[in-house]
Amino acid sequence: MTTAPLSSPEPGVEFARPRRRLWGWFVDMLVTGPIAIVGSIVWGLLAIIDQGFWCGEPGSAGIFSECEEAGVLSGVGLAVAVCAYVLAALYEPVCVAVRGRTLGRRAARIEVVRCWGAGRVGLGRSAVRWLVPLAPFAVCAAVELGTRHWRPALGHPLGWLSVSFAWWVLVHASVLWNSELRGWHDRLAGTVVVTKASALSLCSGPSAN
Repeated sequence: MTTAPLSSPEPGVEFARPRRRLWGWFVDMLVTGPIAIVGSIVWGLLAIIDQGFWCGEPGSAGIFSECEEAGVLSGVGLAVAVCAYVLAALYEPVCVAVRGRTLGRRAARIEVVRCWGAGRVGLGRSAVRWLVPLAPFAVCAAVELGTRHWRPALGHPLGWLSVSFAWWVLVHASVLWNSELRGWHDRLAGTVVVTKASALSLCSGPSAN
């Protein structure tokens, strides 16, 4: 049993070029970016209002005797921010799992499909494809959040953020040296990005000699 190399796509279907994928990503950033930014702004503004209203100005007596008792509006702001971050984070994997494309990929006229057999990508493959570029960031963030008092367990945040960003770029850039234009995340998830959906298999599967 051997695995045949990836063949050319079916007639009328071609692998998505990097410039199309980049354009789709840019449009998606225009969709998810404002969501995360608005959530952060709301969180920050409510935190400022919370401290100023409940604690009062320095030297004055606020409604509460100690600022540690404040936190109602800050909690609301944090909840809004978390909802915004979760919405922005789930945007890509959910859209790809259900429709095979995001709004950005729709604008770029490309779609993520399964390599072997027709059908939707599915949540499992979509999640793997989404998590691979973000793996270092997720691990480092979990370690940092797990430390007490927010002490930098992994050194300065810019250090591990830079490493995580470099990995993210490398994963997506891996399409450039792959003849099928499949990045490491595509290969691990068993997906391929094409310019037009096809009901036929676009990738060669296992075949007997």
